Amino acid sequence: MSERDVHSRLQKLSQMDGPPRSLRGVIGDRQSAASEEEIQVRIREESQKLLKQAENLLAQREAQLVARERSLAAHEAGIDLSAINAETIARVGELETQLAEHEQRVTELLEVVEAERARAAELEHMLGYAGGYGAQDDGVADDLKAELEALQSQVNERETSLQELREGAAGAE
Repeated sequence: MSERDVHSRLQKLSQMDGPPRSLRGVIGDRQSAASEEEIQVRIREESQKLLKQAENLLAQREAQLVARERSLAAHEAGIDLSAINAETIARVGELETQLAEHEQRVTELLEVVEAERARAAELEHMLGYAGGYGAQDDGVADDLKAELEALQSQVNERETSLQELREGAAGAE
């Protein structure tokens, strides 16, 4: 080995920033890697929180812009805006949000009612076939009729709640 090779190896060893060769060093490196992962996870969580806050702020500002546009349109239409204060405008925005939520709920309930009606129609169709099989099947027919009646009562209850939601939404307007 030449002096140059020895010098080159010594220089490489002095420049090594690799992990320490002791057990404590290896454990320390693993702990720092684990804490680095925890930090990265925390950073992602905090960024998500900040993003949600920014989205909420954006939604609030959009609602304010809508309210301003509404008041500007009212002003252009000649409506006296002195009677409308900021609280009224904010309340209108809240009511519009509630109305949208109620409309969404009504849509969901209508879908549920339609599904229950389809199921009731299917059971009714099945009951039509149950009548011609004899005395042994009377128990099955009775069970199907009871289930059909229970489903019909559920449909009626959901229609009642739907009507109540519609009335509540109409009252909120």
